[in-house]
Amino acid sequence: MAITSSPHVAKWFPIVKDFLKRQGILPLGGEIWPPSNTPAPPGLPDVGTSAYHEFLIHGPYKAFATNGAGTCSLAMQGLQ
Repeated sequence: MAITSSPHVAKWFPIVKDFLKRQGILPLGGEIWPPSNTPAPPGLPDVGTSAYHEFLIHGPYKAFATNGAGTCSLAMQGLQ
């Protein structure tokens, strides 16, 4: 399991957000969004579903695409 997977994020997310606020360096115009519970697109294999959940917790400049037949791609830049 990757360190950025949802169970880990739920533990460190509030700590990091509070720290960034205290330092006055909170990104995204002062807002950090908690991890999304949005389900992965249908038809993805386990590795694609895992990639989708990684995609959800990064941002803000990102893209995720799938062909609906098990192939997917993601791109992320900036605040990761």
